[in-house]
Amino acid sequence: QSVRGADGVLYVLGLCEGNHCRSGSKGKDTGNGKVVIMAREETGGPTGGCYWKTVRIVDLPIEGFVDYSALALHHATKAVAITSQENSQIWI
Repeated sequence: QSVRGADGVLYVLGLCEGNHCRSGSKGKDTGNGKVVIMAREETGGPTGGCYWKTVRIVDLPIEGFVDYSALALHHATKAVAITSQENSQIWI
């Protein structure tokens, strides 16, 4: 999901599939979901060009999700929806 902030910067929101942004048993430690927010930087990437720089990691206030499968933003209402495939649930 990408969104342009009030500051005009283009951000990419990366939903970690596992808790703690990990796989294995650590990734199934429920209640530890995260979204990684990255901003586009025009220079300084590994090849000298543009890259996505992590600017913040947001902890999700969702208890009980074993995994995270999708994130959707409703721009008009600023609502966020996050789903779990393993739990067959949605959080809004």
